[in-house]
Amino acid sequence: MHASAKLEVLGRPSSINVRKVLWLCAELGIPFEHQPWGLGELSLQSPEFLALNPNGHIPVVIDHRPEGEVVVWESMACALYLARHHGEARAELAGVGGLDAGVEGEEVGAAGDLRQLPQHG
Repeated sequence: MHASAKLEVLGRPSSINVRKVLWLCAELGIPFEHQPWGLGELSLQSPEFLALNPNGHIPVVIDHRPEGEVVVWESMACALYLARHHGEARAELAGVGGLDAGVEGEEVGAAGDLRQLPQHG
């Protein structure tokens, strides 16, 4: 991983769902490393990948935070996580009523490790 990047995005670039996450990282100015899992020897069914996402689907985001590593999967959960925790958008989203209430259960269901983060509200 690059010294300045604390975020990894896993998934083949031909996937529309992976491209959504890559686009959001670029829009928010988040430094990241992209790993093309799902191509060649980077199998989505490997034990290494399934340890990150037991569903074996992409994208997966790994955020190396000071308090510990956070793993998020499913494109909507990844996008919400990135918007809440990175870039200038996090301050704007904090005041959006109903955003958290409408998707919190969906996000937690899609990304088990996200349950460990403090709830917003």
